[in-house]
Amino acid sequence: MRTLPWMITLLGATIAVGCGDNDDTDLPADQVDADDDSFTADEDCDDSNAAINPRALELCDGVDNNCDGLIDGPDSDDAVDYFADADADGYGDPLDVVTSCDPVDGYIADNNDDCDDNRDDTFPGAEDIPWDTIDQDCDGADLCGIAGVITEEQLDLLDVEIRFNADTFCEDFPDGVVVEGTLRIGLSNMDDFTALDCICGATAIDLTGSPFLTLEGLEKVVALEGDLIVAGNDLLTSLKGLDRLQSVGGSVDLSGNNRLTDLLPLAALTSIGGDLTINNNFALFTLAGFDNLNDLGGNLRIAFNSTLSTLNGLEGLTTLNQVLSIQDNPGLSDLTGLDNITNIGAEVDFEDNEGLEDLTGFNSVTEINGTLTIANNDALLDLSGIQNIDTINGNLILRDNDEIGSLIGLSNALVATGGLSLINNARLTNLSNASTSSFGGNLVIQEMNALEDVDDLNGIAFGGNLTLSRNAALENVDGFSHLTTIGGNLNINNAAQLNSLEGFANITEISGNAIFEFNPRLPDMLGMETLTEIGGDLE
Repeated sequence: MRTLPWMITLLGATIAVGCGDNDDTDLPADQVDADDDSFTADEDCDDSNAAINPRALELCDGVDNNCDGLIDGPDSDDAVDYFADADADGYGDPLDVVTSCDPVDGYIADNNDDCDDNRDDTFPGAEDIPWDTIDQDCDGADLCGIAGVITEEQLDLLDVEIRFNADTFCEDFPDGVVVEGTLRIGLSNMDDFTALDCICGATAIDLTGSPFLTLEGLEKVVALEGDLIVAGNDLLTSLKGLDRLQSVGGSVDLSGNNRLTDLLPLAALTSIGGDLTINNNFALFTLAGFDNLNDLGGNLRIAFNSTLSTLNGLEGLTTLNQVLSIQDNPGLSDLTGLDNITNIGAEVDFEDNEGLEDLTGFNSVTEINGTLTIANNDALLDLSGIQNIDTINGNLILRDNDEIGSLIGLSNALVATGGLSLINNARLTNLSNASTSSFGGNLVIQEMNALEDVDDLNGIAFGGNLTLSRNAALENVDGFSHLTTIGGNLNINNAAQLNSLEGFANITEISGNAIFEFNPRLPDMLGMETLTEIGGDLE
């Protein structure tokens, strides 16, 4: 019976000892580690989670895993590098990076390949524009910036090889090649220049009588010091390949390309130092493509383009330094496209444009430093469109325009240093718009078979000869009653109906000859009794 209390006591002791090993709530924090992560409660920010402690790996999970006081900080193991994309081209700036668990406005993840974050056209894979000093494709250099060189003579020696074995040419020029001289490729088995796309530039390009369908492969050429000649190419359908050409120091000749329908690939061209010639392109219907051309140093000649219906595309031109010639383009009905030109430095010729009805589009021109010729335009009704021309430093010639009936459009204030010639305009009877114009040279009225009188010229001034020749219906010269002198010759001939010179009653002096021939109804010089001086012969 003595053993029972002992057993109870032992059990009690055993129970008491067991309770002491499993409950440390009464111990200090620096002795408690409830989650067994080796960090006591005073070090651990969550002593109930063994994955959270000062040595834990910080993650982007909305929890302060490493107890540093930051939730999802930039040191999070799965945080992402975001790179600035200021130009929004989808490529980041390696010098401007933010590490974050969440997307950052204006930044892009895991892409630091942009070499210029201020240009949206500059990124890996972008199309590099040669010779512009900009590395658009971020490959470390501007395209063709370190190109090789081949002379025109060397190119000529390789011509046959290139024409028929072009595929190997560019192997020798991995960084591109510039032709010092004129690039010419004769007859070959090539349709375009794609096999020669290492050509970065040339002094000039002459593609005359070539077999090309397009000019693709010449995209690296952005400037020429000399000429661009694309002429006599019967198979050429497009100028594609010249899309980046910005300037030509010489002339541009686009002639005899019978399948060429437009000039749209020339949209980057802004400057031509010499002439622009567009002739004999029988499928060309528009000049769109020259829209950015604003500087032309030489002549502008547009002729024999049978399907050309408009001059639209030339609106960038404001001044022409040399000749303007629009000739034999039967589809043109007006001159729309020349609207912004104000001054022309040499002769102007509108001739043989059988569909030309008026001169609308020429309205901004105020001065021509040469002769203005308007001839053989069968549908032209009047001169509407040239009303703002007040100065012609040359002659005004109007001839062989079958339908023109009046000079409406001609400025009454026109001053010309040369003369006025009205020749064989079969229906022209109204000359009133020339009545107060001033001409420094000759006045010629010839073969104007519908003209019965010159009354509309009763204020005109001229400084040279007066010629009235072969005007079958002219009956009198009364419109010249304001004249007192003639500064050159007076020549009146073949006027079948002329019966009086009373319009010359106030003329006292003729500086040159006075010639009256084949005027069957004219009684000698009746009406010119005041004439006292003739500087030359009287015939």
